[in-house]
Amino acid sequence: MDLRQIVRVAAVQIEPGESIQESIVKAESLIRIAANAGAEFICLPEMWLHKEPFSHIDEVVNSTKYILSKFSQLAKELNITLIPGAVYEEDKNNMFVSAYVISPDGNILGKQEKVHLFRDEKEFFKHGTSFEVFEVSDIKLGIMVCYDVAFPESARCLTLKGAELIFNPSRIVKEAIEPWCLYVKARCLENRVPIVAVNIYDHAHPGGSFVCVPSEGAKKFVHPIVLTQAGPGSITITCDVDLISIVKFRLDRLSRRVPAAYRCIVE
Repeated sequence: MDLRQIVRVAAVQIEPGESIQESIVKAESLIRIAANAGAEFICLPEMWLHKEPFSHIDEVVNSTKYILSKFSQLAKELNITLIPGAVYEEDKNNMFVSAYVISPDGNILGKQEKVHLFRDEKEFFKHGTSFEVFEVSDIKLGIMVCYDVAFPESARCLTLKGAELIFNPSRIVKEAIEPWCLYVKARCLENRVPIVAVNIYDHAHPGGSFVCVPSEGAKKFVHPIVLTQAGPGSITITCDVDLISIVKFRLDRLSRRVPAAYRCIVE
């Protein structure tokens, strides 16, 4: 497979509505704006469907099939790869936080279940047990759902499985914005892989979605560079990401690993 040089990505930063239907209308409008700007890969945040998702959890869970159906049609219409954020769903009597990947032909390629549950989420959800890589439009992509980014193993597993591009649909409160940005930049730097980090916006969540890429600096030192970042409000950010220029640095980094020294991680 020939590697693609440039891809255009978009982060859809949305202010959740008072109802699920209101949020869906907002999301579709923003997705269309991103697609009109030429975005090929578009990602929404974690749980953007309602301002108070836990208070309306049954309604939120019951809306998932409708959202996947509607956004599959939208992805096909716009010829885009769409990650409709991370939604809540029920499967075999357990609830999960899941981020689906929809291809430009409208097919659902699969999902990434949230592996690391944050605080009280353990009372509602079961955690995922693996990290998946999806190939679409000649790109291998992975997803870290929100808190997954805080664990270096998440991005490393995706990178070892061949991910060239990682999405981080999130729901980050203002008090955690600084750590979140540091985590994203660290995962980008550690693995030499671009990351699209997407947040919601409301009174408690300040937005700040951004795209971070590894970039070669002086004397071939690699730095995590923010290509574009959103301010407050419902907004899309779009930019081109070079997937080729950093490959040699990623391969070099991975070749210097000493797995035999890391056994304590899984013991």
